[in-house]
Amino acid sequence: MRTIGMPEIVVIFGFFLVIPVAAFVFAYLTRRLRTQERLRAIDKGVTIPQLAEQDATRCRRVGIVSVALGLGLLIFGVAGPHFNRAVVASSAIPILIGLGTLLEYRLSVRDLKARNVPPQN
Repeated sequence: MRTIGMPEIVVIFGFFLVIPVAAFVFAYLTRRLRTQERLRAIDKGVTIPQLAEQDATRCRRVGIVSVALGLGLLIFGVAGPHFNRAVVASSAIPILIGLGTLLEYRLSVRDLKARNVPPQN
């Protein structure tokens, strides 16, 4: 039986500690930057519905990219050199995330219309 060596320890350490900590730091900094951006916009007199409209368009963009990524993985898994079930099955994840994000965009646009704020296309 082989013992765990230094390369395995580095991989395990990186996977279970460094990556999640980096993700949390990145999420915190992104949230802080977005909050500062909103406060500056409010100070300049930009109304909140305009900011909500920007969020809706960002949501649409993320949804389209996620669906395109999932479809690309699906095509690669089916039409690649060898049929790969794992790639085909994992292509469902970005497709479903993208569809959920596009649904969120649709609901945001409906809410903006209810508030009489026309969305930008």
